[in-house]
Amino acid sequence: MKKQATACLPLLLVVLAADILLAQSYYKGTTLQSLGAGSPANGNTVALGINDSGIIVGTSALLSGGRHATTWSTDGTVRDLGTLGGNSGVGFAINNLGQVVGASSLPDNSRSEPFLWTQSGGMQDLGGLGSGTDNAALAINHNTAIVGRSCLDSLNHSCHAFLWTQAGGMQDLGTLGGSFSEGTGINAAGHVTGWSTHPDGTRHGFLWTAQTGMQELLPNETFESFPWAISDSDQVAGAFNDPQDNQSHAFSWTPSTGLQDLGTLGSGFSEALATNDSGDVVGFARTADNTGYSVIWKKAGAPQKLALLVSPNNPMLLGEAATGINAAGQISANGKKKLYLLNPRTQTALTSSPNPSTHGQAVTFTAVVTSYLGVPPDGETVSFMRGTTVLGSGSLNHGAASFTTSTLKVGTTYIKAVYGGDASFLGSKSNTVQQVVN
Repeated sequence: MKKQATACLPLLLVVLAADILLAQSYYKGTTLQSLGAGSPANGNTVALGINDSGIIVGTSALLSGGRHATTWSTDGTVRDLGTLGGNSGVGFAINNLGQVVGASSLPDNSRSEPFLWTQSGGMQDLGGLGSGTDNAALAINHNTAIVGRSCLDSLNHSCHAFLWTQAGGMQDLGTLGGSFSEGTGINAAGHVTGWSTHPDGTRHGFLWTAQTGMQELLPNETFESFPWAISDSDQVAGAFNDPQDNQSHAFSWTPSTGLQDLGTLGSGFSEALATNDSGDVVGFARTADNTGYSVIWKKAGAPQKLALLVSPNNPMLLGEAATGINAAGQISANGKKKLYLLNPRTQTALTSSPNPSTHGQAVTFTAVVTSYLGVPPDGETVSFMRGTTVLGSGSLNHGAASFTTSTLKVGTTYIKAVYGGDASFLGSKSNTVQQVVN
């Protein structure tokens, strides 16, 4: 249906205003190395997840052909995890122990098998539920419980979600009545999300627990849904087919709120791929002109283009999906040609009280350190500086640190606060406070 240009103008102005408000850098992007070839645009070199240490997992193409499961350290250095002997390997998820799960071809390249990779044991074939050839491990929790799909027959007509543990091996989680299911996420409690077909072939999200078995996530809805991740608070993120526009919309679901449509960037298409325990969601969305962007839904709010949070002057920087977000807000994201680790920048604001003060009076300097999604961990140090001299320091508590002194000289003293940063949060310097002592 043709739309009048004037009808789109208010929406356009709103979008432009939102982009202007975001026109400062909240993240710093670190480019991830490749094993030699491929890009996110062709799907051969892709970042697919991240753990709380900022280690990213995915796959990277080789100059000699094929692709291998890979991890990337926080400085962008790539590590080749190899394969199970075949030409292709993909790492889909990594936990806080550094354990990686994914899918790899065998030496004859005739089938794909789920694997667990560990630092001590390398890549281990997890086996399967049957004779199928399209098998994959898709998620792992911090207790080394793994979920994915395993196909039962050689033609892959029937594939079931599985749960694998070191103690119990591979368990068939069944389906919602159809022939296909796969587990796509598992949290610390062992709750599993994923999707399954109904007997009529339609596809629907599920939540599985040891107590309830596989239950439909949205039992009263007829539209299709595809969960991709679950947090430790049982927040599920994914996509559903919106019956109003017949497009894929990102969603967040919790037991208390039910389904929340996370919206789009104007085209009707979005997909949520990962969430953290703070309720922040990342994924992919398209604008009205069908241009794709990595996006973030802060606290499951309105979608924002991640590129505008990294480089406000380059909105096309991240044209593929954001695939992972950790507790600190670090993000694994994909551009058309490059892969990135996004580290949150911090902002430090300094105040003093009282100001002005009298000679010998105690003055308290308070620094507040924030980032786009939250605050650095408690206990980290903020230094209070006069020029290059450290007057004192304080430890962060819910983003604030204080230092009190009564030794300032009469006159004006110029004070700054410096947060040094850590492996997840970049450091920052505050505004200068002019403390007047009478």
